[in-house]
Amino acid sequence: FRMVRTTAASDAPPLAALLGALHELKAMLVCDHEGVALLRAGDEVAEPTLQRMALVFAQTSEQADKLGLGRNKHVVAFHERSVFVHASLSPLVLTLMADAGANVG
Repeated sequence: FRMVRTTAASDAPPLAALLGALHELKAMLVCDHEGVALLRAGDEVAEPTLQRMALVFAQTSEQADKLGLGRNKHVVAFHERSVFVHASLSPLVLTLMADAGANVG
């Protein structure tokens, strides 16, 4: 039996340190498949939007799989000012928000 320390969504220093090391990255969010934020770092103003986007990605990916279209593992969305990356790490969804000029390749 091993004790595991849980980290609250508001207390994630390693995630914030990673965010600080990658200058083009503005926010990171780890959610469950229902859109509940488990870990977060970065732009707090964007968090509700990122949560909704993560939820839509998880639900759409699940529905596509049920229709026999296969399950998405990741999606990259480009916007005027930002780039969003969603990665399915079932049962978790990792969402990254970066500047529009960020290298996502």
